[in-house]
Amino acid sequence: MMIVDEQPPIHTRTADSQTSGHNARLIRVLIVDDHKLIREGLRSIASSFKELEVVGDADSGERAVQLTRELKPDVVLMDIGMPGMSGIEATRYIKSEFPQIAVVGLSVHEEMEVVQEMAAAGIEGYLAKENAADHLYQAIQSAVRTLR
Repeated sequence: MMIVDEQPPIHTRTADSQTSGHNARLIRVLIVDDHKLIREGLRSIASSFKELEVVGDADSGERAVQLTRELKPDVVLMDIGMPGMSGIEATRYIKSEFPQIAVVGLSVHEEMEVVQEMAAAGIEGYLAKENAADHLYQAIQSAVRTLR
C-alpha cells in the first residue's frame, strides 16, 4: 500500500509527459466523496490527465458500491469519512466482490489508525485530501501497478 506524503509530485502534466502510445488503455476512475465540491475538484484534476477517464462519481458508500458494480472502474477514489456507509465499509464490499479494482483511500485524517483500518479493508493506496491536487495522478498510477 502506498501512502502519499508531501514529496513533490512525480508526474507533472505536460505535452511531453503524456502517454505516447495512441492505443494506451485509459484508467477508468470512480470518485467517491460526500462533498460535491471535493468530487468536482478531483474530477477536474483527474480529467486533466489524458490517461485517466472519470467514469462517474458517488456521494455515499452505498452509491459507490452500486456504481462500482455498474461501471466497473479500474480505480475508486474513496473518501473514508462519509455518513451512512463509510468509505471503509464500502471498500470492504468492493474489494470482496471486485478484488481487481484498486481503491485509493482519501481523507482529511492522517492518523495511523485510520490508515490501518483502510489497509485492513483492502486499499492499494492512501491520499491525504490536502495533497490530492499534487499527488492524485501518482496515487492512481501506483494503485493500478500494485494490482498488475
